[in-house]
Amino acid sequence: MLNGIVGRLYLSGKLTEMGKEQLDEVRRALDVHKTIRYDIAHAVPFWPLGLPQWNDAIISLGLSCNDKSYVAVWAKHGLRDAAELDMASHAMAAYSHVRPIYGSACSVIWSSTSRRLTVTPKAEATREDPFCVLIELS
Repeated sequence: MLNGIVGRLYLSGKLTEMGKEQLDEVRRALDVHKTIRYDIAHAVPFWPLGLPQWNDAIISLGLSCNDKSYVAVWAKHGLRDAAELDMASHAMAAYSHVRPIYGSACSVIWSSTSRRLTVTPKAEATREDPFCVLIELS
C-alpha cells in the first residue's frame, strides 16, 4: 500500500473477498493518501540512501514539497536495527514535527544539526517481516 500512497494510488484485485483487518488497512492507506495527495502531486523526489539497487536491504524515497517532506522507508527482509538516512542535501533543518503517518511500528528521530533521520523499529516488531513506513517532516 505504501507504494501507492507515495505515487498513483489505485485499487485492484478481489477487495470484496478481504477480511475486516485487510479492509481496515486499505482504508488507513486511502485516508493517508487523501491527506497528502496535493503535496505529493507537487513534490520533488529525492533518495536519502541513493538510487535503490536490486539487492539493497533498505531503500528510501523522499518527496520534498514547500515546507514539508515525506520519507518512505522499505526493508524487504525486516528492519533489524536503526536505519540512518542522511538528508543533508535534501531537507530543511527547521523541521519541528517528525512523525510516522503510515506503516510499520517504529520511532523516528530528526537531528536538525546533522540533518539525519533515524528510524528504529519497535521492539515488538518481528525483525524478519517486511518493514515499511511513511514519515512526515514539517
